[in-house]
Amino acid sequence: MSKLLIVISTLFFASFALSQWTAVTNPSPFYPSFHITSSGGALYSTGNNGVFKSTDDGNSWTDLTNGFATSGSSSNREVIVSGNNIFVRSTTNAFFKSSDGGTSWNYDSTGLEGGTEIKSMFFDGTKLFVSISWPVYGLFSKLPSDASWRSEEHTSELQSRFGISY
Repeated sequence: MSKLLIVISTLFFASFALSQWTAVTNPSPFYPSFHITSSGGALYSTGNNGVFKSTDDGNSWTDLTNGFATSGSSSNREVIVSGNNIFVRSTTNAFFKSSDGGTSWNYDSTGLEGGTEIKSMFFDGTKLFVSISWPVYGLFSKLPSDASWRSEEHTSELQSRFGISY
């Protein structure tokens, strides 16, 4: 019995040891990707120079940036995709939204004035949440169709439910 257990254990652990990562093409030759997510069978990636989409498991990437701010000081740090809506969090108090799958983009930071950096974002399937910092700290939310962000009262329930801190 112990020999059978040793053989099964060896085979189990050997399968993990023989597994390997496969390199894929980086969306940008100059900047790293800060965030990668998947939606609808596609991969989405953000970095200092844009937002990118791959429909072939990362072998090739399409630049979806189409004119919104990209630079080393305004890094696009995170992307959330919901249907045709794409939301991008930038480090310099900028939040961008595309309602047409990345063909065009709009600045979507109305109501977030006062903070200099969007620290994190979360989408619960209905509502978007962002936390901002210095000199104004806070948690803000909106529905994807809303024109403006609104401040959320700080509660431990919000923090524990969504894991957002500020």
